[in-house]
Amino acid sequence: MAVMLHGADYLTSDCDLAFERSKANLERLKEALEELEARPVRAPDDGKFELDLSILMAPFMHLKSVAGPIDLINRLPNIESFEQLYENSLSVDIDGVEIRVAAIDDIIRLKNDSNRDRDQMHVTMLESLKQLEA
Repeated sequence: MAVMLHGADYLTSDCDLAFERSKANLERLKEALEELEARPVRAPDDGKFELDLSILMAPFMHLKSVAGPIDLINRLPNIESFEQLYENSLSVDIDGVEIRVAAIDDIIRLKNDSNRDRDQMHVTMLESLKQLEA
């Protein structure tokens, strides 16, 4: 979603979330994800599923939810720390809700570590947007 919020014309349906890993924040994240009925993609849809902190602390976790796909990102390649990512991020208002969006340069650093064609396409788009801004 951050790629779109920076102006790229790429449509995506998932949300990638990086998060601070203090116990208090993990509890807030767990509560928010439970409100969205989030569960691992491979978990069955029937019955109650309880998120635990070990799921939240996995290096990368694909979740499904009533709001759509969510990817939890614990590993931040080419980024010094979550605090640096947050400090560089932009505040964006979406229908009255303030969210933090990673800066273009940080998204490029994160996606440059991937071998996926889609991520490399995002890097190309973001580099073009940076040139337009300059």
